[in-house]
Amino acid sequence: MGIELAIASAIVGGAASASQASQMNRAAQNAARRAAQQAEKRYGAIRERELILREQVSKRSDQQRLETVKRSARERGARLAAAAGAGVGFSGTTATQVMNVFDRRDELMATIGSNTMSDLKTIASQSQNQIFDTEAAMQNTMAQAESMLSSPFLSGLSGALSGASAGYNLGSGLETAGIGQGFQFIPRNP
Repeated sequence: MGIELAIASAIVGGAASASQASQMNRAAQNAARRAAQQAEKRYGAIRERELILREQVSKRSDQQRLETVKRSARERGARLAAAAGAGVGFSGTTATQVMNVFDRRDELMATIGSNTMSDLKTIASQSQNQIFDTEAAMQNTMAQAESMLSSPFLSGLSGALSGASAGYNLGSGLETAGIGQGFQFIPRNP
């Protein structure tokens, strides 16, 4: 009785372990696939956000430059008009004042350009950090999924050995106790 029970337990244990390993492998593959899909979506969202922010910074910079040009033209015109109204020609102090308007305009333009570059670098850095975070999360999920993988064959073999051992021990115990002596398995013929 011990051998028959050991064989039956080995078959059941092996099949159950192989099936469980296959299910775990499918679950791990699905988790890895979902992680890759989520990462792709996240990459797309990061790129889209970066493009929108870059466009906003560029528009703001263009508006600031245009406003600076208009302001300096108004200021230059006001100074020239004031000088002409006072009967002063375009010379000496008036010329210096008008040129100072252009110097300030150039300084403002340089500041606008510097601020724009700084903003664009910040946007790029933030996007890169988000990409790194996304990659780290995906790699973590992939590592977890990989750790779940196992060989169905080896799992089945291990399950069969465990089942055989348990079945043999159970059969031996029953025989020792005097239970099941004389028991025969008789298959039914339909």
